[in-house]
Amino acid sequence: ICSVRRKLPKANNVFSFFLVQDHSMAPSVSEGDAVFASSLFRPGPGDIAIMRDPEDPERLLLKRVVRIEQEYCWVEGDNKGQSRDSRQFGYIPLRLVLGRVWTMA
Repeated sequence: ICSVRRKLPKANNVFSFFLVQDHSMAPSVSEGDAVFASSLFRPGPGDIAIMRDPEDPERLLLKRVVRIEQEYCWVEGDNKGQSRDSRQFGYIPLRLVLGRVWTMA
């Protein structure tokens, strides 16, 4: 599971910063990294996205979008051995995808 927590208070739904709390996206994103997300940009295949966990909507996940089909999205962590993702819970509704993510250098 790659969970994240909001690093700064939420000012709006357009731009947010998050702190990564696990290793499921390593080596692309590591535990302790800060990431920036924006709902202005819909992620496409190959992009990293932030989304609500389909099994626990209070939890946020950071995953790579593998494919999008109609109103659903298949997502996977880069660290396959440490990731709970669409291989376990299947396609997720696009409405759970909150935005595209960029890593902070």
